[in-house]
Amino acid sequence: MVFTDNDLARRVIEHSVDGLLVIDAEGIVQFANPAAVSLFASRTHQLTGFHLGAPASHDAVEITLAGGDSVRYVEMRSTEITWEGCQATLAALRDITQRKHAEEALQKQADELRERNGALVSFNRAAVGRELRMIELKQEVNELCAKLGQPPRHRIPGEETGAAGTTGVRL
Repeated sequence: MVFTDNDLARRVIEHSVDGLLVIDAEGIVQFANPAAVSLFASRTHQLTGFHLGAPASHDAVEITLAGGDSVRYVEMRSTEITWEGCQATLAALRDITQRKHAEEALQKQADELRERNGALVSFNRAAVGRELRMIELKQEVNELCAKLGQPPRHRIPGEETGAAGTTGVRL
């Protein structure tokens, strides 16, 4: 099967998974491929002839399509073209709804993990602080025992007993 350039272009545009719009200088949609029509389904009755406005930027922008039974998130990129002898804008629309939902879920998980980590840090500080205080108290008891001529009652991690019964911290 052989296609002319126009046939091939038409087939590529009609079968593109990204929405394609041609918007004239007044912001009126002059052409919409099936993917674009699908993105705007239940948000407008007819896309061709709809006053959408001219894209303000040719950089990628995210737009939210509210209405219908769900919200859709779309990334739009645009460029200047000549359409039927007139200046126009070609806007490419990519549905990023699934990506946005995944980003929101990841952000929620990150927030939950940050909260849990904060609780663990607080618990760790309390537990370590308590343990350090216990070591101090055991050292005091051992020092009092030494003053009374008694052997130490508590083994303290990190300390060793010298030949004369004195204690010193291992380095």
